[in-house]
Amino acid sequence: MQDGVYNLSTPYDKVFTTNGSPEALFELEYSVVGNLPNRSFGSTNVPLDEVALDGSSGWDDVYPEINFFKNAPVCTRTDLTFYTTLKLIQPDKSFVLTPWNSPVTHARHPYYKKFRAGLNGDGVNENATQILSIQPSTNKSTIIIRYPQVLLDYAEASDMAGGGPTSAGYAAINMVRARAGEAPLTPGLSQTAFRDSVVYERAYEFAGEFGMRWFDIVRLQLLPSVIAARDPSENSIPAGANVSQKYLAPIPFSEMSLNPQWAQNPGY
Repeated sequence: MQDGVYNLSTPYDKVFTTNGSPEALFELEYSVVGNLPNRSFGSTNVPLDEVALDGSSGWDDVYPEINFFKNAPVCTRTDLTFYTTLKLIQPDKSFVLTPWNSPVTHARHPYYKKFRAGLNGDGVNENATQILSIQPSTNKSTIIIRYPQVLLDYAEASDMAGGGPTSAGYAAINMVRARAGEAPLTPGLSQTAFRDSVVYERAYEFAGEFGMRWFDIVRLQLLPSVIAARDPSENSIPAGANVSQKYLAPIPFSEMSLNPQWAQNPGY
């Protein structure tokens, strides 16, 4: 953070269309040479309902939970993260712009816009009138570690280690918020309130980036509250499911037999 090598100068949407941006600490690169499928973000995040002029279509694999989308902060980053207008092809090859929650759509969910960018020709923008092609392969790299992760991890760690938020911690989270189009975080927060603000910010800065939100949910044991906040129309959780049990895996029997003093993790 002090050497100035990395920064957030790249606009949020351009992070997902540009390789080697100044916030990419580590990225997994791809090549389209050979025309083999090698990165499927473009197809996995596109609705099954969307069919391009060349006949290719989305896979409908990934989309956000409805209330997660509805509870997003009002800012430019949110506008650049979520895709809310589907393009439905008609028999005459024209497209009808359709809201995500229309009953004519397959999933009735919004989607992640930031993984569409650069993949679908004219189909990227909300108000585009057609989709030329939906390709599962691209030479856009997957960023494994982005600089905002460093800033938010530092903000949380300094808060929890020091008994409360620090000026450097506030500066770190506010750098992320400024690029997102949000106001600076409220000063004078308690240790817990600041930590919760960082976790919330991380959820939307990395929305749809596989694993980021899940690690916070497990680490902070947030699963019951996350499930309780789900929209009623989402897939139901089986009655009596012990979600807290899933925080820990069972200790293998071979390890348990080596130490009779060990107690098996709860629920196993």
